[in-house]
Amino acid sequence: MKVLGQKNIEELLLKVLEDNTSKQLCSILIGKPIVYYFGEDFSEKFMKLRVEKDISLRSLRLTQENFDSQKHKNYSWYNKEIKHIESNRFNQNIFLYDGKVLIFDMKNMECEYIDSEKECWNYLGRFNNLWNS
Repeated sequence: MKVLGQKNIEELLLKVLEDNTSKQLCSILIGKPIVYYFGEDFSEKFMKLRVEKDISLRSLRLTQENFDSQKHKNYSWYNKEIKHIESNRFNQNIFLYDGKVLIFDMKNMECEYIDSEKECWNYLGRFNNLWNS
């Protein structure tokens, strides 16, 4: 399923937090964090809600560049672990949680929503190989 437009993607991101049963979210980022595309107010709202819901974030950033605002650099407060590595194993921004895969195209403001445990495990395997290397 495709989710189109900023407002719809913002709603999807908040729903990810509301419906998250595993209390874990993994992101694979080729650029800046997805929530930063929607401005400071949304990014703060998303991160605070994630902390309130006790959802941890493991963020694999495939660049050495750090895009976090000064306010969000306290990773432990925001319940997140981040690894910066150089890799070309992914060329899309991806969220993984509860057997679901979100693939973001921020240039066109689109998100592909895949509800497939098999697909999610495939991505998580690749994620974990990079995370643990």
